[in-house]
Amino acid sequence: MFWFSTNFDFFPFPSAQITYRTTWEEAQLLLFDNPIFAQDAQLLSMDKEDALIVFQEHIRQLEEDEATEKANERKMKAREQRRNREAFLKLLDELHASGKLNSLSKWVTLYHDISADARFEAMLSQPLNGSTPLDLFKFYVEELKARYEDEKALIRSIMKSANFVVGPATEFSEFVELLSIDPRSGKLDSGNVKLMHEKLVEREREKEKERLREEARSKKKLEQGFIGLLERMSPPLREDSSWAEVRPVIAKEEAFAAVQVGFLGGVL
Repeated sequence: MFWFSTNFDFFPFPSAQITYRTTWEEAQLLLFDNPIFAQDAQLLSMDKEDALIVFQEHIRQLEEDEATEKANERKMKAREQRRNREAFLKLLDELHASGKLNSLSKWVTLYHDISADARFEAMLSQPLNGSTPLDLFKFYVEELKARYEDEKALIRSIMKSANFVVGPATEFSEFVELLSIDPRSGKLDSGNVKLMHEKLVEREREKEKERLREEARSKKKLEQGFIGLLERMSPPLREDSSWAEVRPVIAKEEAFAAVQVGFLGGVL
């Protein structure tokens, strides 16, 4: 059998030959193949059990070193991945500041701008189990959307300060121009501004549609009242009756006055 010194550094073979995976049997074979070992009386005189203990302690140290090295590698990779994510988010910030990216943006629309940047390429080199560029883009857009309620309140405040009222025909450019006068608008997301404009205009258009529907219902009611008045005339209305004959008979009736004002513009 083969024996070891109490200090494993004295082993007569390069340290690179012994790793944390090396077994006791493999270590002995390495010694057996090394002529220096056979000429070292101190090593040859070692007790086998002592040699095994020294070997085991050395392997434990190698395992600890390996674990530390891997932990450091993981930390370095995690740090690099974090830097890549932060750099990519900076790219999204730049696109947002330029107006290209907002709460209504789609990945397919901005892919050309994003993929042309080196920060996008750096993200692609990261493990697939982490956040992808698409994930970060979606998270970014969702955060912009989450600002809508607060920004809506700010927009209303600006409109109130400017005494501005949105109508059914208010153009987006007019809306933006009004908001841009107030310095507070610099904080607003362009997508949320567009969404707010669309909702305000749509609400006004619905009001206008409802007003027209109500107006049509009122006119229909007046029309039916006037027709009923003609049907109740005494003597009854004839096919050859002239307006000159009929008008004096119904002129004092409420239905006649109502239809004049509300349906025929007061010219009947």
